[in-house]
Amino acid sequence: MPNFKGLHLYDCKGAFRLTWDERGFAVTEEEGMFLKTLIKWMRPKFCLEIGTYVGISSSWIVEGLQEIGGGIYHGCDIIPLYIEEARKRLGCYSQNFWKLYLGYPEEEKDVIYDFIFIDDSHVEETVKKSYTYAKKHSRSGTLIVFHDILLPDVQKAIYPDVATLLKTTPEKQVGLGLIVV
Repeated sequence: MPNFKGLHLYDCKGAFRLTWDERGFAVTEEEGMFLKTLIKWMRPKFCLEIGTYVGISSSWIVEGLQEIGGGIYHGCDIIPLYIEEARKRLGCYSQNFWKLYLGYPEEEKDVIYDFIFIDDSHVEETVKKSYTYAKKHSRSGTLIVFHDILLPDVQKAIYPDVATLLKTTPEKQVGLGLIVV
């Protein structure tokens, strides 16, 4: 379970977001705004998030989709409690823009994603599996974004394919990495 010490809520157009003073598992407000900016710039038809956690990054992505008036978000996680929390967080957005799954969205096996955000367990084998799944469900031009790219297991799983985009202090080992397929 995450440490809720230092929990803050941010109200952005009626959507509450969580961040942690001590990083925790969540994307920062800066990273969230960047994800939303990418969505608004790319205007993807289909988005996938692997490792939805409690829906913090999901809300940024879905808000971006809603603002451009199109696109579908598929979020997945392996922990039922996280999916339920994400569902609550996304409840303020039109359900035309999002759907959550326990495990990979196998019923969407024919969907090709334009934008994929991977923020799962940060264990090398799991990240490799998620990356393989992402590549299988992408096309030329798909943008794959990794969270916590400076963690050693994440780097090992995707090296040398990724270019680090955002960095914070090295001791916090976070950041975003991008791959264009």
